[in-house]
Amino acid sequence: MDKFLNKPFKSVHEVSLSDLFDMTRLTDTIPMYRAMVAVQPKTLSWGENLTPPVDESQETAIVHIENALIKWGILAENEELKYGSS
Repeated sequence: MDKFLNKPFKSVHEVSLSDLFDMTRLTDTIPMYRAMVAVQPKTLSWGENLTPPVDESQETAIVHIENALIKWGILAENEELKYGSS
């Protein structure tokens, strides 16, 4: 992840993420565990809803997040990650 954040060409989204990590470094609060889980969209057009492929990929992203939390001992293997408004 650090290699990705230090590349010279950044999009608007990457700059925000890079700035966030710079702030954690400056304040000596960088998390011990960190991971980046992302979804690569087919297009970057504006819209009010997720495209079907991005929407369908959410469950896979959640599984990756749960696996990382289990690996780090933050989430028990039989525990379900709680997210969303429900």
